[in-house]
Amino acid sequence: MPRSTIVIDNAILKLGPTATAVDFSCQVNSAALTPTPNSVDVPATFCVGKSTTAAPSSFALDLTYLQDWGDAASVSQYLYDNDGQQGVDFEMSGIATTGNTVTVTGVCTIVAGDYGGEAGTPLQATVSLPCDGKPTITATAGLAARSGDSGGESDDVNVFQPA
Repeated sequence: MPRSTIVIDNAILKLGPTATAVDFSCQVNSAALTPTPNSVDVPATFCVGKSTTAAPSSFALDLTYLQDWGDAASVSQYLYDNDGQQGVDFEMSGIATTGNTVTVTGVCTIVAGDYGGEAGTPLQATVSLPCDGKPTITATAGLAARSGDSGGESDDVNVFQPA
């Protein structure tokens, strides 16, 4: 089996209702869907002591972006103005080096980001937007092989195919 890696180029990040979502791709320099493992405490009974069992993970859309206060389509202002808004659609997608596209869609709660930072450097901010439930990850096939491949096993970059 060939090695499998993803290199994201031409990424897209949109927030808001699907039909009118705002594309903040040019301001975002890092976007990740981050799972957090959860557990549930099971109380003791007369027969068995207290225990802990695994529960479904919770997810967050973690963003690092260039602060752009005052711009017409400002991600900084959008997050600030919509702070606390629940049920906001998001779409994050990227094209891997093979041409495959991986898209993550879901619903999140908006959280305001930072204002300000270190003197003399471009201002960046990070924010973690909690997701409502488990986002959907889809992958669509792109190019089958690199040009010049002989058809044998290769190091093509393949996209993760969710189960």
